[in-house]
Amino acid sequence: MRYEIRELSIGSVLDHAIALFVDHYKLILKLACVLMIPLDVAFSVARDLLAPHFVGFGPFLSTFDESPISPQEILWGNVLNLLEAIISVQVAAPLTAGAIIYGIGSEYLDKRGQFWDALRYSFRMCVRLIFGTLLVAILVGLGTMLCIVPGIYLTLLWFVFQPVLILENVGIGEAMGRSAHLMKGSMWQALILILVLQGIALGLVVCGAFFQGRFVGTALFSILGTVIHLFNSIVAMVFYFSARCKREALDLDLLADAVAAQRAREAEVVL
Repeated sequence: MRYEIRELSIGSVLDHAIALFVDHYKLILKLACVLMIPLDVAFSVARDLLAPHFVGFGPFLSTFDESPISPQEILWGNVLNLLEAIISVQVAAPLTAGAIIYGIGSEYLDKRGQFWDALRYSFRMCVRLIFGTLLVAILVGLGTMLCIVPGIYLTLLWFVFQPVLILENVGIGEAMGRSAHLMKGSMWQALILILVLQGIALGLVVCGAFFQGRFVGTALFSILGTVIHLFNSIVAMVFYFSARCKREALDLDLLADAVAAQRAREAEVVL
């Protein structure tokens, strides 16, 4: 196999995720261009046109602009934020992440990850993906409101929720339970990994801020956010396989299957 499927350290998880991202960037880019990138760019440009001084996902300079904001601009800013939260964050992001996890997961298992197969599978799972991701987000949000710690715990507990949902083709409740099972004994590693990812994301966002400007700068900033989101999905997928190796000896099962397949091929040659 091209990639090692075994229990991995935090550094190895990141190494594998980066290798997968670089090796299959064309597949990732094509899947991202179906929904996430066009929507992110459209909302960013619309916000620059209709609510340039509204504090939101627009140019950083708007945050510090002391000029008065008209009621119409406030209205458009709120409407665009609401539409983006519903369409882009709660619909496009889970569907794209699902397609990425399926396509890159196939490549990770040494199978051919096809664009149309990944897209069809994700859309076939759309109800579970959208409502499952929304349910997890609501519960994590409620937990965060309760002194933050419960929210952090639930984030770690369901860190591999989407990979379980997609790669094991199970229901929402079962995926939440499976994620909690796989995360036992791995929560500290996941916490450190999340902090590292947040640090990387913050660094990229700060660098991207220097290129902020109307239209082109805002569009590039949106694409950068999409790249960060999709890379995090790949990291969660690699961590899922690592957790399965740790909890369920998946690596030994895959090795046994490979040996059995090799012996079958040798037997066919002899015959």
